[in-house]
Amino acid sequence: MLAKNFYSNPFYYNIGDTLSAAGIDFIYAQTNDAFGAIRTMNTHTGREEIIGSWNERFALADEDIEAYLDYATQQGYRHIILAGHSLGANKVIYYLSRHHAPRVEHFLLLSPARSAMPLS
Repeated sequence: MLAKNFYSNPFYYNIGDTLSAAGIDFIYAQTNDAFGAIRTMNTHTGREEIIGSWNERFALADEDIEAYLDYATQQGYRHIILAGHSLGANKVIYYLSRHHAPRVEHFLLLSPARSAMPLS
């Protein structure tokens, strides 16, 4: 599962617990700027907020996903389902569109991020 900072979202713990209960191992990887943060002003409320992953380097998706697949393979996993949530889903789509990935048997896309930005 490729996503942002999993410490701030119990959704990821629930997925892991549910899969584990079904006998499916779950390896979780964060995006490359999962802990990036910046103070900003919410224009609707006028309050200061801290937002994260503001400096995400989408161009590094290939390297990140290759590293995650290498790790899973080194750990002995042979049946890999690559999943991504939010921007992680977009990275999975991007990666699979550019690479022949025989180690990936299936993929899941959970709430892909919508963006007007070009991928390259």
